[in-house]
Amino acid sequence: MENKFKILIVEDDSIDARFFEHILLNGKYDVAIANDSKKALNALSLSSYQLVLVDLKMLDIDGMQLLELIKRYYPNLEVIIITAHASVETAVEAMRRGAYSYFIKGDKPQKLLADIRNIAKISNDTPQEIQTQNSSQFSCLKARGALFTSFLEQARAVAGLKTNLLLVGAPGTGREALANYIHSCSPRKNLPVHTIDFSKFDETIQAYNILEKSGLSDFFSKNGPAGTLILLNVGKGKPHVLKDIFTELDRNIPKHNGEKTSIAVISTTTQQGTWGLKGVYGAELFFQYWGMALELPNINERREDLPLIIDDLIDVLNSELSTTITGVEKIFLKKLSTTFFIKEFAGLEATLRRLMKYVGHGQLKLEHMDIVDTSDAILGSSSPVAPGEPVSLKEARERSEQAFIQVVMDRTGGNKTRAATALGISARQLYNMLKKYKLE
Repeated sequence: MENKFKILIVEDDSIDARFFEHILLNGKYDVAIANDSKKALNALSLSSYQLVLVDLKMLDIDGMQLLELIKRYYPNLEVIIITAHASVETAVEAMRRGAYSYFIKGDKPQKLLADIRNIAKISNDTPQEIQTQNSSQFSCLKARGALFTSFLEQARAVAGLKTNLLLVGAPGTGREALANYIHSCSPRKNLPVHTIDFSKFDETIQAYNILEKSGLSDFFSKNGPAGTLILLNVGKGKPHVLKDIFTELDRNIPKHNGEKTSIAVISTTTQQGTWGLKGVYGAELFFQYWGMALELPNINERREDLPLIIDDLIDVLNSELSTTITGVEKIFLKKLSTTFFIKEFAGLEATLRRLMKYVGHGQLKLEHMDIVDTSDAILGSSSPVAPGEPVSLKEARERSEQAFIQVVMDRTGGNKTRAATALGISARQLYNMLKKYKLE
């Protein structure tokens, strides 16, 4: 899709709205009009804009109130206030609430166009833009809503620290993409990245095999400069294997001028996977590698970002699939924004990929969902339980019970008497539970 600078005009006077539209279209901008605040907020929820022109005096709500709402939900979106009767007080108040500038009706359009050119230049020069590198993996990191915009600012701040990090989130929320993004924002960005995914190894694999597969053994032997080690799904790693890897890291971190240079370790896991880390590995190892954590929000907490993410996914997938999809119809975008996807953004990508393969060119429409099978990517109304999730409340309780017993057993070093006391049950009850859940 063509990446144009998009401007939304919020003006309840149709003549003024068409006047501004004419000016902006002559300036080669992509323009839309909303004649009240409700339609404006709806338009912002369905598409990504770089600028909003807001009339100060409207019938439904004051332009300043709309400015505050826009800045609350879309903090990076620029706003220019339009007014017929400007004053110093009006200008100061607009700037205080986050407006880029204001424009007086009747002034020469060149002033407005000059401000818009400056905003467009700032937008293009922004260093915080996530580079997808023609990979859908990074599309989920696109942000325009307040929640994830603030989250990325926090991630960039952490990237500048000399510390290890734990990224916590549900599968499909973009943990690996975020780990690579943090590396790209760090002082180590030009140094090597090594990735180990513990979900891909069976129980028999040893640390030296993993180090060889990841290239770390060769890296150690060359005594090169340290970079970043990304450990995916550490909750699935066997304790003795992880401990051996950390021992090798400590032993082989390259030395320069007689001093060790740190290699940053970024680990990822689910919320459930964090439960046993401290008990299994001990406080010293836990705080060395996982003491600082960032928890990724899920797709349902990032509805404001979806239009931007979907646009980016379509661009990337068009290139990959050799399709020419131009976008998503508004009613379908509304449907997607309230859909629960299995595996979060991975489910969204799988849905778009199948639809794009089927449609080929033009616009994706709601009716296409009835033709393409997405049952393994979307939670349907008839079956709100995803594959792999508990099929009943009883099973959910048993899974939670099993996981907690395992954590306590790990923390007590397998001592059944201490574990039973900690759990508040008898030794006989614990024995039966260990047998039931096959934890012995």
